[in-house]
Amino acid sequence: MPRPSIRRVAVLVAAAAALVPAAGCGGGGDSGPDRTEGLSPDQLVQRTADAAQGLKSFRLDFEGTAQTDLAPAALEGAGTAGLALRGPIPFSGAGPVIPPDRFAFDVTAELSRLPVQANLTRAGDGLYLSALGRDFQVQVPAATVRELDARAVFPTLAGWISDPRRDGEEDVDGSDTVRLVGGVDARAAAGDLGTVLQAAPGLLGGDAPSAADLQRTAARLQRALGDSTVTMWVRKSDLLPARLRVQLDLPDGSALSPQLRSASLDLVLELSDYDADLQVTAPQGASPLDLDNLQGLLGG
Repeated sequence: MPRPSIRRVAVLVAAAAALVPAAGCGGGGDSGPDRTEGLSPDQLVQRTADAAQGLKSFRLDFEGTAQTDLAPAALEGAGTAGLALRGPIPFSGAGPVIPPDRFAFDVTAELSRLPVQANLTRAGDGLYLSALGRDFQVQVPAATVRELDARAVFPTLAGWISDPRRDGEEDVDGSDTVRLVGGVDARAAAGDLGTVLQAAPGLLGGDAPSAADLQRTAARLQRALGDSTVTMWVRKSDLLPARLRVQLDLPDGSALSPQLRSASLDLVLELSDYDADLQVTAPQGASPLDLDNLQGLLGG
């Protein structure tokens, strides 16, 4: 299954949350036959990923907790940013997605026990960050902005699931769904996780692993991921994705980066308002912001 890139979106959302000092889901009822009948778990994963890619618009809600334990050298090199990333970081966000070139996410995170908020908006070839009561236009090439297709979030994470199996049925916001559970495919996840590290130069106090490095260590990463799981909820009436949960546990972070002692992530995504009449507009009068200055704004 093709795995569209989520990497740059994930990095910029994290940066938005870092700049400044329970997700809901709407949906309708079911109608029609059960379209999951006769489909294998692998087929269901493929069909729901395809359905997500075909949406003209939707609302994306997410919430979770991330935790990293950096090596001392990485903490020293990361400065203020490294201190902010210590301990569990609860986060949440929500907003409309209008493929291929519009989204707006309100993001909230708790860094060093302080709630922080920001908004990340893409409108055409413009990328905007609203924080600290100000609107910024992030100065990145238009070609880079065009790679930020937020409809790729669900299909990419769905591509992480390995050996999926049916795990019962569940009502999700009034819709009947089939629940699928599987492990995490290290080869599928390694490139995405490694690119997050590559996109934050200096944050880990050293060079991030290359994509080739990560692929060579995928077998070790698979063992390190242990009981990590991906769970998906697929609507029976139309095979649209209702919810996805990724639970990553990496007690030995050196499998991903020598600067990382350990890491964990519990992330829940919910999709709703399928093909609804949603709107995304760019902030007016935004000030230019060089992406290289993000850590400087943190005081690091």
